[in-house]
Amino acid sequence: MKERARIITGAACIALFVLVVVWTNLSGGSPQNKDLFPEETDENVDETAYLYVELKGEVRLPGIYKVEKGTRLYEVVLLAGGTTKEADTKEINQATLITDGKAYVIPKKSANEPSTPQEPKDENGPVSINTASKDELMSLPNIGPATAENIIAHRDEHGPFERLEDLTDVRGIGEATLDDLEGLITL
Repeated sequence: MKERARIITGAACIALFVLVVVWTNLSGGSPQNKDLFPEETDENVDETAYLYVELKGEVRLPGIYKVEKGTRLYEVVLLAGGTTKEADTKEINQATLITDGKAYVIPKKSANEPSTPQEPKDENGPVSINTASKDELMSLPNIGPATAENIIAHRDEHGPFERLEDLTDVRGIGEATLDDLEGLITL
């Protein structure tokens, strides 16, 4: 009788094992790992629906932000608490669509930027290299967007130019360009 009980117990164990294996294969995974009510986790979220962007410069909370595709720069600036008082938003397009993995810098106002409106400039007069905007600098011969930005960056970093010849310290401007600008620029 004991031997018969062992055979029945062994057969029951084998049948149970076969049943578990068949059920696991039909259900697509082990019953222990199967979640009948899955919660939304990072594994379930489509990461391609999000972009990562770094925001630097004159914002209250610089850092890396995770945003949805289709987000515009102004929306990320709002997530960062907005701009500081020193921010210069005139030179950036806040309607720009965010690109994944890109860093955006909100620039600081130039020390030479007036706080009150200036009188209109004489369109035919020389351009002041110490106060000119990017567009005004680009109106000069042989000065493109990159060189205009280099002039402004040099001005912001080193202060106003003391002599017109100091313009050759700017990357992209040599003696030949300086000669072309003679009579067209002033301090």
